[in-house]
Amino acid sequence: MKTARKLIALLMALSMIMALAITANAQEASPNPKDTDNASITVSNASKGETYAAYKLFDATVTGTKDGSIAYQATAIPEGLGDYFEVDAKGNVLVKMPRLRMTK
Repeated sequence: MKTARKLIALLMALSMIMALAITANAQEASPNPKDTDNASITVSNASKGETYAAYKLFDATVTGTKDGSIAYQATAIPEGLGDYFEVDAKGNVLVKMPRLRMTK
């Protein structure tokens, strides 16, 4: 019985290692020469056959510092997203943590 448990544990560990070693490759889009700032989005650990979509929530400017920190600045948050984002006095976009409702 102990040998069977060890064998099952070994097989499960190997399957997890194999699953984590799989990488996703995406076709590179050719940059549009009309754009002055070509940005990109990379999806890590994507699942084969899945479709991923990106949605624009609001207009923001990304600023960074030498230490690697990033700040998002915006002038306004759309009406429907006020429960999730807010803009402080300096124009920084902050994420609100919605309160979870506990039901009995």
